[in-house]
Amino acid sequence: MDNWEEQLINWLNQTENNFNNFCDEITQELEKTATNTELFIDNITKEIEQNIPPQIEEFLLQIDDFFEQSMIFLSEEILSHILEDFPPSPPSEDDLENHGSIIWFDEEKVNPDHNFHPACMGCKNYHGRRYNGNLLVCGIHPYGWRDENCPDWQED
Repeated sequence: MDNWEEQLINWLNQTENNFNNFCDEITQELEKTATNTELFIDNITKEIEQNIPPQIEEFLLQIDDFFEQSMIFLSEEILSHILEDFPPSPPSEDDLENHGSIIWFDEEKVNPDHNFHPACMGCKNYHGRRYNGNLLVCGIHPYGWRDENCPDWQED
C-alpha cells in the first residue's frame, strides 16, 4: 500500500507541474497578444495620421471649389436676372461729366387720385416716382396702401 501513496504524490506533483507550465504558456501568449495588439494600434494610428489629413484636406478643397463654382453660377446666371428688376444705381459725377444727363428715374411724378392710390392723396410720405419702370409709392408702403385709410398717412 505504500506504493499507491507514492504514485498519488507523484501524480499530484506532475499535475501541479503541468498546471504551472500551462499558466506560463498562457501568460506568454497573453504577453505576445498584448504586444501584437499594441503594434497593430500603433500602425493604424500612423496610417491614420499619414492618410486621413490629406484626404480631409482634399475634401475641403473640393468643398471650396464647389462653393466657388456655385458663386460664379449665381453671379453669372441668376443674379443678373434678379438685378434686371432693380433700378440702376444713381449716376456718378463722372457719368454726368462724360455723358451729359443720365435718366435714373422718370422726372414726372405720378399723382394719386380717387381711382389710383386714394389713401395717398395729400400724404407727405407719398413719393410717386418710377424707377426702371416700377412705381415707388412711398417708403413705408412701396406698392401703396390697399384701401383709403392708410395707418401711416400724414398731412403734407
